[in-house]
Amino acid sequence: MSGSYASRLSEYHNKGVCGLPERFDSSRSIQLKIRKLTELVKKSKHTVVLTGAGISTAAGIPDFRGPDGIWTKEQEENKKDKPDSKRKKTTPPPSKKRKREPVV
Repeated sequence: MSGSYASRLSEYHNKGVCGLPERFDSSRSIQLKIRKLTELVKKSKHTVVLTGAGISTAAGIPDFRGPDGIWTKEQEENKKDKPDSKRKKTTPPPSKKRKREPVV
């Protein structure tokens, strides 16, 4: 993990779902998308490209939520640091329990 990069990040609690596998397009799908993009760029007068999260992972820049993502590894470390007593299931308070009717 890029520890020096992660250490510079500000605290962020709403990390979403972490650890999902990365998905890749097939070679055929990529070729079709490249052709379409090429047509669009050639026909356009001006071109602006906005990329989303994940575009940098192919370039070797670490992601956040992937299996080896910064936040995924952070969550794994936090789980190791918590005592087992905090992970045990608790019984709901009596007022929250569903009452059963007696069977006659």
